[in-house]
Amino acid sequence: EDSHWAIPDWSQKYGAFVVDGAKEVTLVWHLSNHHHFYGGTWERLIMGEAGAVETRTNRVRFLASFIIGILLIMGVYHMGLFVQRRHELTSFWFATLCFTAAVCLLCFEHLFLFEPLESSLEKFRFQVKALIVSGLVNLCAVQAYISVTLPSPWFKAFNRVAGISVALV
Repeated sequence: EDSHWAIPDWSQKYGAFVVDGAKEVTLVWHLSNHHHFYGGTWERLIMGEAGAVETRTNRVRFLASFIIGILLIMGVYHMGLFVQRRHELTSFWFATLCFTAAVCLLCFEHLFLFEPLESSLEKFRFQVKALIVSGLVNLCAVQAYISVTLPSPWFKAFNRVAGISVALV
């Protein structure tokens, strides 16, 4: 229809259809994206038996949840080390790196925790902004961690160039 009618949604949906012995099936997928410059789908269409597709999706989500949990535990541990030894900034920046990597992974896995929520323009905008901001914050955390871990004059010059390039993005 038009952009006023369309409600953006960034989540995975399952659909099922039965093929009754036909040799050929035509699948028509009406799709529009009035709310982001990428347009169209962001992921490929996956077809197969419903159980196999759902199992594959759940496996990816469980793995992402496991990695997010590990990153959060590592972040809490290193933040505790920083609280005990405030003069060592390496623990602080590594904890920040773990936290931002967990948020970034959550965003790149399509914020699947928000899928039960109703589709809306505000939800879609939050998802897209979280995806963009989490990546940039993670780059800054990586840069800060490496600059504290490797305090060499060469890296300080590289750090300035990298900071300017991240700021321009």
